[in-house]
Amino acid sequence: MGNSLLTKNLDRGLVDEVHWLNDREAFEATEALAREQQVFAGNTSGSVYRVLGHVAARAHPGERIVGIFPDRGDRYAGTVYNRDYWTEKGVDALPSRSAPTLIGYGTPTEAWARAEVAVDVPRHLLFVEANTSGTGMLAMRSARELGLVPVLLTGEPARYAGLEQSGCRVLTCDTNSVAGLRAAILDGFRREEIAGLTTTSDFYVPTAARLARWLGLPANPVEAVTLCRDKAELRETLAAAGVRQPRFAVLTDPAGPVDQVGFPCVVKPSDDSGSTNVLLCGDADQARAQTRRIIELRTNVRGLPTARTALVEEFLDGPEFSVEMFGWNGRTECLGITAKQVGELPYFVETGHLFPADLPPRTAATIVDVVRSALVACGMRLGPSHTEVRLTENGPAIIEINPRLAGGMIPELMRLTTGIDLIEQQLRVAAGLPPVLAARPSGHAGIRFLLADREGLLTVVDGVASAERLPGVERVTLTTRPGTPVRPPRHAYDRLGYVIARGASPEEVTQTLDLALKEIRLTVA
Repeated sequence: MGNSLLTKNLDRGLVDEVHWLNDREAFEATEALAREQQVFAGNTSGSVYRVLGHVAARAHPGERIVGIFPDRGDRYAGTVYNRDYWTEKGVDALPSRSAPTLIGYGTPTEAWARAEVAVDVPRHLLFVEANTSGTGMLAMRSARELGLVPVLLTGEPARYAGLEQSGCRVLTCDTNSVAGLRAAILDGFRREEIAGLTTTSDFYVPTAARLARWLGLPANPVEAVTLCRDKAELRETLAAAGVRQPRFAVLTDPAGPVDQVGFPCVVKPSDDSGSTNVLLCGDADQARAQTRRIIELRTNVRGLPTARTALVEEFLDGPEFSVEMFGWNGRTECLGITAKQVGELPYFVETGHLFPADLPPRTAATIVDVVRSALVACGMRLGPSHTEVRLTENGPAIIEINPRLAGGMIPELMRLTTGIDLIEQQLRVAAGLPPVLAARPSGHAGIRFLLADREGLLTVVDGVASAERLPGVERVTLTTRPGTPVRPPRHAYDRLGYVIARGASPEEVTQTLDLALKEIRLTVA
């Protein structure tokens, strides 16, 4: 009908067939809609009514058919409902069919016809920023392997090492503004060209969920991911659900009481990532100073506004693990548990991982049960989640829930040992495809991060080639170039690179990583 405008918000991938009607057929159907259903509408509605009858006549018992009547009849009183107008415009002389003729696109037609839709357009997977530790660039390559066109929406392309080699299209825009992102997406793509939208960056998970909901794409509920990102609200939710976690206090006033959980305690921001500003405090003065530092900080490393809220938490002593879960089709499945190595206190920087963790089956099952209860309480349902747990004398306790893919190259360790490409599975569900989660267990894998032992300027890195030649070493990657200021790690962004190794046992992997780190020499001036 009309000039057949193809608006940008139309997704032809959802359309099976298109019908065309001439004016006589549309007008006759409009009269029939008024006569048979007492619906006074325009000729677009009449056309819908004609096609509804055609579809209903061929439907199976129990199928439900819905039509939308978009126009009212009073605007057409002098045209559609005026027989003199029909005669004046020659509407009476047009042919009228009782059923549509099947035609191909480009075939002229004078009366009711239909064509089956076959849309051949590039399918883009949009990323709202990305992880900078390596997983983000791996995701871009994985999207291409799925036949999708990866597009990185970013406010700072230079942030990403390896972006030029990823084969990703880059769209520079204000990613700290949902309105700015919407404008960039509307300007850059037709709706049918967007297969999915996701992120591998912790900071942008809520934004990605909002945009996915706006576009009608698969995603976790905005409320669930926002809750997980706000660690203070998460603590309150888990407490109400009876899930084991540290005792805690939430402070928004620098002068608030910091002694509610005893000492030592952990003071951290409610909404940051990568162990940034997480500190073990031994007394009230130290805890109060850290609380003030967090509350006075107005923006994070990505330029986003902070919650200006500090969490004071009970320090739980015990080994740390992360549980990699995946939600799909109403189920949440555990894909494995990672043993985590944390650096020297008072900071909590992760310096290494081992997958899968060497745990007794009963202990592993108990950890997974606690994590599953926490995810249910939060409302997480779709795709990967990365939950950090401390195993205490009283059992596992939730430290935090990350509503996204694990960082720290844990997905790569999982791929090496189970055959499950967790990055690919995240992208598949984001694009509405079913995940492939069948595991083929094969040994163990681990990662160690390269760290500076003192503050200064990184001048030389030696021994990378010899470390790479060691049996069992999968890769050595530098994420910091010589000439960069470095320091002993206080957060994840202070790590300088990593070594990944695999072997038949945890002991073999640990030994290989130890040997590789001895080969690599970092010179700090």
